[in-house]
Amino acid sequence: RGQIRMSIKMLFPILLLGLAVLTGLDSAALAAVGQPEPWQLGLQHPVSPVAVQGHDFFILLTWLMTAVTVIVLLLLLYVLFRFSRKRNPVPSKTTHHTLLEIVWTCLLYTSPSPRDS
Repeated sequence: RGQIRMSIKMLFPILLLGLAVLTGLDSAALAAVGQPEPWQLGLQHPVSPVAVQGHDFFILLTWLMTAVTVIVLLLLLYVLFRFSRKRNPVPSKTTHHTLLEIVWTCLLYTSPSPRDS
């Protein structure tokens, strides 16, 4: 009863170190593993299934951000072209639309938020 039991979690680093010593892997050999390369774009190559999923998610988000950025750029260019001084010499004096503001406010306060679920 007085003996200390060593669990697998405690033995694993010791076994891993012993394996590295036996195979000749030292810190100099492991220093280049996982290091970025010159002019590397994106993430490093994934080696585990979770890292592969994370890498795929990163690529998906990159494409989504690119699409949103292009759409916003196109909308900005359209607004600059459509409402330029040359094309619209007399701007509209409209400032408020009471009905639209009331409907917008009511929709915002009646719609469920993600925190409500």
